[in-house]
Amino acid sequence: MEVFRDAGFGRLDGNPSAIRGDSSARREEDPVRPGRIRAETFPQPSDEAGGDIAGLDWWLKETAASLVLHVRGDVDLVTAPEFARAVRVAIARGDRPMIIDLTQVDFMDGRGLRILEEASRDAPLTVKPSRLVRRLLEVVRLERITIAE
Repeated sequence: MEVFRDAGFGRLDGNPSAIRGDSSARREEDPVRPGRIRAETFPQPSDEAGGDIAGLDWWLKETAASLVLHVRGDVDLVTAPEFARAVRVAIARGDRPMIIDLTQVDFMDGRGLRILEEASRDAPLTVKPSRLVRRLLEVVRLERITIAE
């Protein structure tokens, strides 16, 4: 009986309708992606930060006048829950104006826009966007979000 390897979907043993997953063999073949290391200084004890969740990194910086949520990476299907958590943490502080710094966001889909729109219902938001996010905000025209230069 001939055994065929089918593009990573398992083994086909002469019968194309019988796919048997060989996950242990595939796990050994898959390359492991090392975690990204943040190059900036680490947050101070009074600051809060989130880990690198599949390409999304965030941290809060408090200033005398505002609270700044810095976000780096992609906001998509995988990272949207972590982005939502970061925004909720920032809003929960609520004692000063909040700025969401998205200048280091490389990609944002509709999930990220929805999180921003929902957050703007709870607190006034100022967003400092990257070029890509600025274009999205201009097209969608979210009324309750102020876009900073």
